[in-house]
Amino acid sequence: MSDPGISVVICAYTEDRWVDILAAVSSVRAQSYPALETLLVVDHNPALGERLERAYRTAEDVRVLPNSGPRGLSSGRNTGIAAARGEVIAFLDDDAVAERDWLRRFAEAYADPRVLAVGGRTEPVWASGRRPAWFPEEFDWVVGCTYRGLPPGRVRVRNVLGGNASFRRTAFEAAGGFATGIGRDGGRRPLGCEETELCIRLTRARPDGVLLIDDRAVIHHRVPRVREDFAYFRTRAYAEGLSKALVARSVGAAKGLESERRYATRVLPAGVARGLRDALLGRPGGRAVRVPSSPGCSRPREGSRWGACGHGGGRTPPPGPATGPGARMSDQPVPVLMYHSVATAPSAATRTLSVTPDAFAEQMSLIRESGSTPVTTAELAAHWRGGRPLPARPVLITFDDGYEGVHRHALPLLARHGFPATLFVSTGWLRGAYDTGGGLDTMLDWHQVRRLAAFGVEIGGHSHTHPQLDQLDEAALAEELGRCTEILTGELGARPRSFAYPYGYSSRRVRRAVRAAGYAQALAVGNGLARRAQGPYALRRVTVRRRTDAEEFTRLLRGQDIGRTFARDRALTRGYALVRGARRIGPALWRAGRARD
Repeated sequence: MSDPGISVVICAYTEDRWVDILAAVSSVRAQSYPALETLLVVDHNPALGERLERAYRTAEDVRVLPNSGPRGLSSGRNTGIAAARGEVIAFLDDDAVAERDWLRRFAEAYADPRVLAVGGRTEPVWASGRRPAWFPEEFDWVVGCTYRGLPPGRVRVRNVLGGNASFRRTAFEAAGGFATGIGRDGGRRPLGCEETELCIRLTRARPDGVLLIDDRAVIHHRVPRVREDFAYFRTRAYAEGLSKALVARSVGAAKGLESERRYATRVLPAGVARGLRDALLGRPGGRAVRVPSSPGCSRPREGSRWGACGHGGGRTPPPGPATGPGARMSDQPVPVLMYHSVATAPSAATRTLSVTPDAFAEQMSLIRESGSTPVTTAELAAHWRGGRPLPARPVLITFDDGYEGVHRHALPLLARHGFPATLFVSTGWLRGAYDTGGGLDTMLDWHQVRRLAAFGVEIGGHSHTHPQLDQLDEAALAEELGRCTEILTGELGARPRSFAYPYGYSSRRVRRAVRAAGYAQALAVGNGLARRAQGPYALRRVTVRRRTDAEEFTRLLRGQDIGRTFARDRALTRGYALVRGARRIGPALWRAGRARD
């Protein structure tokens, strides 16, 4: 069967995941192989159903359905199966986003008529930004993700995993739907294995059928902080044991525990050996933990360039002990990478400052290979304010303006590497209710901005209409900053803490206004490395543009030849500063002279 129509079913049960649900749907609608339809099945939550109906009232490719059976994930999926029109039915968790070629990989596998089901690879997106140091990769199934030990490539398997899976419609006709006696039902014990039981039934009903996993069909699954805790780990592991017992009772222990025996005899011993090796070498058990962003920072005191971080109510707690590599406060220079557009065919206005998706992918790999660790703007500021831990080789990835390619091309790569970033948006350039029409290319919409925020991208301010702030009078300057801050706070539910000056231009007056608007730190351009001595409102960045090749990018990461690389840019910046200053001072001198006359 070529080019099968694919229906995507997303089951949702709580408004607490509102932003996640919107992000999941957006990722389906952005697929390179378009879905026939997206079915949002709401599990006995009328308020959520009504809210989703309003959100997708005009979307012809999205349908919102109530779960027609008993409460629970299995019943919700069965409701979606019954309503789906596609020849293939895919399932995506409501707190996950799919990479752009997710459905394409599924469709390619179904070219073989024997294939009845295809699953993919699920990567965790940790709420804290990094895998907890104690969390072994062999146990990623605890948080619904692909664990170390599964075979790579497109391979035959006993069962697919339900949060990232697809089935032919004929598979359900042969074996029936998901069993409602097992699986999750919202807030109760985190049971599972409903897809395991279904796949075993399917293999019995269709012994000629083939079930596959293709690790190129990738989704990124958000892991909330509560699931990074060992208490959840223990509860989920116990619940999995109960679920396996139910499966074994249903289909027999031979098939029901076949893969589990292989896991216990091969995968876990290898994990234990790796853990012992790490312990002997002094390595952490998991990947390095990224320091969470500080909730906010107090304004700098008079006479102090860096204020201290506060945690609500403006109080400043005493800093805790600094631990780990790079924890001691220092003025080590930090490369802050400034991107704009990531696009295959940028507009003429953005071409020079755009990078291609392939170049961006190469640059993210270079960051990984260099041993650098990306942090957000707020995290760097928290370190320089109070000595909070910082990686040994920090780097910042920032984007200006709010171009759509950040969502389409950059986010999947950031999520794949587990890299945080900061996006500075001009609120009047984004598509939606506040659009002033000034955007230079296709811009993000607010659903996409919320999705970026949900996956750990810090959202900062970049003014409302992107003017040269140092050319505005006091009233216009306050309006630009206030409007931007107000819109971001309303749309994201949190006040932005970081700011980037449009065009990189600022002055002492502008910096005071940015501080007065409630921002704790701000970035300029400067085309130099950021240092603590620059102060919180004049941190420098280096520009990444279309002509930046791998060799130059590597030098930027190392902080090498910055002056020579950007000599022309710096000269132009100094010249522009003189011109802008003259524009401001000239009229004032003329008015003063007139007053004396």
